[in-house]
Amino acid sequence: MSRHALRLGAPARALILPLIWTRPYAEVDDGFVRVRFGWLGRADVPLGQIVEARAFPWPWWGGIGVRLGSEGLVGYVTRSGTCALLELEEPLRVRMPVGWSARRILISAEDVEGFLADVAAARLGIGPEEG
Repeated sequence: MSRHALRLGAPARALILPLIWTRPYAEVDDGFVRVRFGWLGRADVPLGQIVEARAFPWPWWGGIGVRLGSEGLVGYVTRSGTCALLELEEPLRVRMPVGWSARRILISAEDVEGFLADVAAARLGIGPEEG
Protein backbone atom coordinates (compact mmCIF):
# COMPACT_ATOMS: atom_id res chain seq x y z
CA MET A 1 0.00 0.00 0.00
CA SER A 2 1.15 3.50 -0.72
CA ARG A 3 -0.58 6.48 0.84
CA HIS A 4 -0.27 9.98 -0.55
CA ALA A 5 -1.42 13.04 1.36
CA LEU A 6 -3.22 15.71 -0.61
CA ARG A 7 -1.15 18.88 -0.51
CA LEU A 8 -2.58 21.61 1.64
CA GLY A 9 -2.23 25.26 0.77
CA ALA A 10 -3.24 27.97 3.23
CA PRO A 11 -6.84 28.20 1.92
CA ALA A 12 -7.33 24.44 2.31
CA ARG A 13 -5.92 24.46 5.85
CA ALA A 14 -8.29 27.29 6.77
CA LEU A 15 -11.42 26.20 4.88
CA ILE A 16 -11.34 22.44 4.34
CA LEU A 17 -9.60 20.87 7.34
CA PRO A 18 -12.07 22.31 9.86
CA LEU A 19 -14.90 20.76 7.83
CA ILE A 20 -13.49 17.27 7.37
CA TRP A 21 -11.47 16.88 10.62
CA THR A 22 -8.79 14.78 8.97
CA ARG A 23 -6.10 15.20 6.36
CA PRO A 24 -7.33 14.11 2.91
CA TYR A 25 -5.36 11.42 1.11
CA ALA A 26 -5.26 8.98 -1.78
CA GLU A 27 -3.88 5.47 -1.50
CA VAL A 28 -3.04 2.75 -3.97
CA ASP A 29 -3.81 -0.65 -2.48
CA ASP A 30 -5.45 -3.99 -3.15
CA GLY A 31 -6.48 -3.29 -6.75
CA PHE A 32 -7.90 0.19 -6.06
CA VAL A 33 -7.03 3.85 -5.87
CA ARG A 34 -8.94 5.07 -2.82
CA VAL A 35 -9.47 8.80 -2.27
CA ARG A 36 -10.65 10.04 1.13
CA PHE A 37 -11.79 13.63 1.63
CA GLY A 38 -13.51 13.32 5.01
CA TRP A 39 -17.29 13.50 4.93
CA LEU A 40 -17.11 15.71 1.81
CA GLY A 41 -16.24 12.84 -0.49
CA ARG A 42 -14.59 9.58 -1.38
CA ALA A 43 -13.84 7.44 -4.39
CA ASP A 44 -12.83 3.80 -4.79
CA VAL A 45 -11.41 3.43 -8.29
CA PRO A 46 -10.62 -0.09 -9.51
CA LEU A 47 -7.18 -0.10 -11.16
CA GLY A 48 -8.66 -1.99 -14.11
CA GLN A 49 -10.96 0.98 -14.86
CA ILE A 50 -8.06 3.42 -15.28
CA VAL A 51 -7.18 3.88 -18.94
CA GLU A 52 -4.78 6.80 -18.39
CA ALA A 53 -3.13 8.46 -15.39
CA ARG A 54 -1.31 11.74 -16.01
CA ALA A 55 -0.46 15.16 -14.63
CA PHE A 56 -3.06 17.87 -15.13
CA PRO A 57 -2.83 21.61 -14.38
CA TRP A 58 -5.61 22.81 -12.05
CA PRO A 59 -6.12 26.60 -12.21
CA TRP A 60 -6.50 28.72 -9.08
CA TRP A 61 -9.92 29.88 -10.29
CA GLY A 62 -11.10 26.24 -10.37
CA GLY A 63 -11.38 26.38 -6.58
CA ILE A 64 -10.73 23.86 -3.83
CA GLY A 65 -12.82 21.15 -2.25
CA VAL A 66 -14.82 18.49 -4.06
CA ARG A 67 -15.25 20.01 -7.51
CA LEU A 68 -17.29 19.18 -10.60
CA GLY A 69 -15.96 19.92 -14.06
CA SER A 70 -16.58 19.18 -17.70
CA GLU A 71 -16.49 15.74 -19.30
CA GLY A 72 -17.46 13.91 -16.11
CA LEU A 73 -14.68 15.39 -13.96
CA VAL A 74 -14.82 15.09 -10.18
CA GLY A 75 -11.94 16.76 -8.39
CA TYR A 76 -10.67 16.18 -4.87
CA VAL A 77 -8.66 19.38 -4.78
CA THR A 78 -6.83 21.09 -1.94
CA ARG A 79 -4.63 23.44 -3.97
CA SER A 80 -4.18 24.75 -7.51
CA GLY A 81 -1.24 23.63 -9.64
CA THR A 82 -0.26 20.25 -10.99
CA CYS A 83 -2.61 17.44 -9.95
CA ALA A 84 -3.05 13.80 -10.95
CA LEU A 85 -5.85 12.97 -13.39
CA LEU A 86 -7.28 9.46 -13.68
CA GLU A 87 -9.20 8.85 -16.92
CA LEU A 88 -11.67 5.98 -16.52
CA GLU A 89 -12.94 3.42 -18.99
CA GLU A 90 -16.56 3.93 -17.93
CA PRO A 91 -18.44 6.12 -15.45
CA LEU A 92 -17.90 5.29 -11.78
CA ARG A 93 -20.10 6.26 -8.85
CA VAL A 94 -18.17 8.41 -6.39
CA ARG A 95 -19.29 10.14 -3.26
CA MET A 96 -19.24 13.85 -2.71
CA PRO A 97 -21.90 15.48 -0.56
CA VAL A 98 -24.18 13.50 -2.94
CA GLY A 99 -23.47 10.50 -5.17
CA TRP A 100 -22.16 11.32 -8.64
CA SER A 101 -20.81 9.52 -11.71
CA ALA A 102 -17.28 10.37 -12.77
CA ARG A 103 -15.28 9.54 -15.90
CA ARG A 104 -12.30 11.61 -14.79
CA ILE A 105 -10.99 11.95 -11.23
CA LEU A 106 -8.60 14.73 -10.26
CA ILE A 107 -6.45 14.36 -7.14
CA SER A 108 -4.17 17.08 -5.77
CA ALA A 109 -1.57 14.70 -4.34
CA GLU A 110 1.34 16.26 -2.50
CA ASP A 111 3.78 14.26 -4.66
CA VAL A 112 2.01 13.99 -8.01
CA GLU A 113 4.88 12.19 -9.75
CA GLY A 114 5.20 9.66 -6.92
CA PHE A 115 1.45 9.05 -6.88
CA LEU A 116 1.33 8.54 -10.65
CA ALA A 117 4.33 6.18 -10.45
CA ASP A 118 2.57 4.12 -7.76
CA VAL A 119 -0.61 3.96 -9.87
CA ALA A 120 1.42 2.87 -12.91
CA ALA A 121 3.26 0.21 -10.91
CA ALA A 122 0.02 -1.11 -9.40
CA ARG A 123 -1.58 -1.30 -12.85
CA LEU A 124 1.37 -3.43 -13.96
CA GLY A 125 1.15 -5.59 -10.85
CA ILE A 126 4.40 -4.37 -9.31
CA GLY A 127 4.26 -3.81 -5.55
CA PRO A 128 5.98 -0.85 -3.87
CA GLU A 129 8.72 -3.12 -2.51
CA GLU A 130 9.39 -4.52 -5.99
CA GLY A 131 9.35 -1.27 -7.99
